[in-house]
Amino acid sequence: AAILIVLTLRDFLMQPEREMQAHGMAPLPAERFPCLAAAVESVAKSIKYAPAPRLMAASNTPGALFAFGSFRRSYIAVGEILARQIERDIASPLPAARIAAEAAILHELQHLKQGDVILVGLARSLLKVSTLFMMWSAAFFLGMATVAFAFPASEMLQPSFLIQLEGISPQLASIVRDLFTPEL
Repeated sequence: AAILIVLTLRDFLMQPEREMQAHGMAPLPAERFPCLAAAVESVAKSIKYAPAPRLMAASNTPGALFAFGSFRRSYIAVGEILARQIERDIASPLPAARIAAEAAILHELQHLKQGDVILVGLARSLLKVSTLFMMWSAAFFLGMATVAFAFPASEMLQPSFLIQLEGISPQLASIVRDLFTPEL
């Protein structure tokens, strides 16, 4: 159980890097999108979410806007096309455009503040690790069952069989010896 927890945490903590790589992300330059950067800072401050998440440019997903991260690292990814649109909307004299842009930012910030990103990330990592563990366990036990059915126990205890098995796999020979040797 401890291994499952450690592997789940390890997978979860590596998630932001995998996400950045999958979406071709790089930090979004604040000087190129000053209104967007200021809006994220302002909205984060208004909901008391500190520090504000880092803005990342998602080059592989041009229309995306989503939050991701781990325990201490939080990010908002925005596609290039959407970043330009939000920048225009925030700078727009029309109140409806500004409100819509700030609402989209607020929505993503709330995912971070309420822990949705952490909960979903941990659940995804646990599912991934437990699935891999179950597949490994099934393969291991199927292999052991195959060996048990392919070779009767009386054959497995013959010295010639164990010597041959030790030449192939000393660990497997030890397991076979432990499984089929009666305890004294």
